[in-house]
Amino acid sequence: CFCTSWGQWKETTPEVFAKVTQSLGADWTLKFNVSQQRKRIDTKYVEAFAFAPIDPPTYGGELYGNGEQGVLRQRLADFTLDGRFTVAGLEQELTVGANWQDFDYDGLNYFSLESIYQPIDVLNFDPSAYADPGELVIPFITYHEGGQKQTGAYAMLRSELTPRLHSILGVRYSNFRFKLRADFFDPNTGIPTFSQNQNYKESDIVTPYAGVTFDATEAVSLYASYAQIFKPQGTTFSESLDVLEPIEGTSYEVGAKGAWLDNQLTASLAAYLVRRENEAVLDFESPTVPGCCYTAA
Repeated sequence: CFCTSWGQWKETTPEVFAKVTQSLGADWTLKFNVSQQRKRIDTKYVEAFAFAPIDPPTYGGELYGNGEQGVLRQRLADFTLDGRFTVAGLEQELTVGANWQDFDYDGLNYFSLESIYQPIDVLNFDPSAYADPGELVIPFITYHEGGQKQTGAYAMLRSELTPRLHSILGVRYSNFRFKLRADFFDPNTGIPTFSQNQNYKESDIVTPYAGVTFDATEAVSLYASYAQIFKPQGTTFSESLDVLEPIEGTSYEVGAKGAWLDNQLTASLAAYLVRRENEAVLDFESPTVPGCCYTAA
């Protein structure tokens, strides 16, 4: 990025939080956390990007500057119960919990006519050559009622199957919802061009994972693991301004780890395979909103 001396980025983020920890006997612990945050954003041309293709003979590009004003509110809560117990003399560790997240955003992106698409030499950029264009006057995008909610519950069990063989089993149950209303404007005139409404959700998502370790010797352990992948992309849009499908996939890994000389010498060897579908890739050819849109790969 190419930055000017009059660019600024201001954020004010007051936060309130609380944490409670309660022991339930000698082997169980309950933890509860809550927090609330309100972030106010006020930026002005904080970054100017070489937003057009670079011309090799002159190494020129075009200056792209903007500003943003908005408020982001976030609320979080989670609780966790951890405990230890034995089965047939073998140690077990159990963790169960749940969490909740809710955040929303209202804001406005601005342009100024004097800041749009000025030519620059990317190899000899002179910040003083670009005067402060003054107040932000041209709206680009306004966001209303934008935000997302996530809820989930999870459980994990670590088990000693034999003194040398251990396992881990886990699962998460998730719900996700994203909503957004955005108004787009012509950056040259400030005239509204179109609006977009999104209301996207994923419900009752279950993602398991599992692993096993074996102590081959006192110094070397072998392991294998498996996990499902699920990642919503509610804030990522295609050229048609539709939300991309969630990233889904699987992950497999096997390996060995060793430690010698009181952990002064360690070594590891691993092989893994990860498959992910619907990965978001920036669509540089999109004429809809430059820099906004993605394709699924």
